Parts: sequence; C-alpha cells; structure tokens
Amino acid sequence: LRTVSASPRCALAGAAGGAAPGALHGGPGPGWRAGWWLYLERGAVVSDLQVGGYSSPESRNVLGAGDTRTWVGGMYAAILMRFASESEKSMWADVALRYGRARAVTGIAKSSEAGLRRLESYYLRYLGRGLDPAGQSTWLPYMSGAGDFRVPGFIGGSPEYWARAQVRFPYATLTTVVIDAAKPSDHSRLRATRALLQAYSPRTE
Repeated sequence: LRTVSASPRCALAGAAGGAAPGALHGGPGPGWRAGWWLYLERGAVVSDLQVGGYSSPESRNVLGAGDTRTWVGGMYAAILMRFASESEKSMWADVALRYGRARAVTGIAKSSEAGLRRLESYYLRYLGRGLDPAGQSTWLPYMSGAGDFRVPGFIGGSPEYWARAQVRFPYATLTTVVIDAAKPSDHSRLRATRALLQAYSPRTE
C-alpha cells in the first residue's frame, strides 16, 4: 500500500519555479527559490511572482536585449501566450518608462486575460481538454487571487480528474484504499494533494 502526503510548500515550489523561466529564459537557483517561497507563504500569488521576475533588469535584458518595446513583446508571449500588437507594445512601453517596469508588468500579469491563460493551462494539464464556459465562469474569478493554488485542488477533487488519473497514473490506484477509508470531508483534500504532486513531479508524457 502506498500513501501520498505533502505540505503546501510543494505547490509553492512549483509556482516559484514556474514564474522564472519565462522571465529569465532559465530556471531559478536555490537562493531564488528560497526567497520566493517565503514571499508566497506570506500571501503573495503567482502574478506577484511574475511582477517581481519580469520587472527585473535581467528580464529586460534577456527578453528585450535592452529595448523596452521588445521586452513588452516577450512578456506577452510568455504570460498571455500571444503576440503583442504594435499599439500594445507602445502603450506598455510608455507605462514602463513613465511609471516603472513593475507598473507595466502588473497591468499585464494581473489582467483577466492572464488569469484566463493560466486557467486554460490547468484544464489542459489536469483534465486533458479545453476550458468550457461553465468552468470559466466558475473558476476565473478565483484567478485574480489565490486561484493558482486553489483551483488545481478543486479540479483534483473532481470525478472527471479522478477517472482520468486512474488511466494516466496507475500508481494512483494504490492510494484508493487510503481515500476510501478516509472521512468524506478528507476526500477532496487527499485528491488535491495527489494532483499537486503529479503536476510538479517529473514525468514522461
């Protein structure tokens, strides 16, 4: 019998690691992770990590080669997963030059479009399908806050995810007895924990 257990730090580690590659074209080192873990544990969310990473001088140099408009285009590609129009590049470059890069990143990373892109990625990762209108109306409001930590848990506790996990992750069946023996109120928590472990563990698709 195999059991699964994890602390919320597992999810925080995945979020901290996921915010850096797009901003810096590389993964964060141990020191970077340690600092952002503390930041997340104190209440920061994924978009806050993106603001910190993308507003850095290193990000401007890596994504934009020192050019602000090119840097804005790189952020759009990484955060919104699309090309920025010329007018969008001009608008956010002007914001960055007038009020600082952090203001420009905040406007992009905390937009409803950015939240929608992250929500779509969770549906694709956990359920293997696109986001439906019902899911968008239910979960998108959460993405402006702690949705990146809560929504995967909700999805991981759903019957749809549970059925898919039995096929994708055979070892999950080994924990069935543990879940069945748990109190009903513990079921979603256990499944959410397993979902987070699977999401942030190396695997071969």
